[in-house]
Amino acid sequence: MDSLLFGIPSLDFIMIAAGFILTMLLHFGVTDEKRFWANFMLVVFAMNCLIVIFFNQGLKAKIFAALMLGSALVVRLLTRTPRVMAG
Repeated sequence: MDSLLFGIPSLDFIMIAAGFILTMLLHFGVTDEKRFWANFMLVVFAMNCLIVIFFNQGLKAKIFAALMLGSALVVRLLTRTPRVMAG
């Protein structure tokens, strides 16, 4: 299996990167009425990353999946509720 970036198999890299991009596009692109689809895509992306983390043989692919999943969850948690500025 040929590697695309730093020893990560190209199929895993494309699958995780495309899922992350679609998740972020839905997260920032949908209105409040269609928030269900953004949450649904986040769950699908999380399941995809967890499958790679638990069942893939390569350590670099596991680390990449964990970092992308962590990034998506941090973005989701930081933009979930509006914060009030102190002052």
